[in-house]
Amino acid sequence: MFPQTSTNLRNRVNKLHLPRTRPLLPLFEIISNSIHAIQDKVDQR
Repeated sequence: MFPQTSTNLRNRVNKLHLPRTRPLLPLFEIISNSIHAIQDKVDQR
């Protein structure tokens, strides 16, 4: 079973407005955030 959360993620994604001129912007943000998180983790060692 999945844990209960206070936010319905599927609804939030469905309501997300993406501009037609930059549809991949959220993907770039995810990649950028992941790279920064990895760098921060490496720097903590």
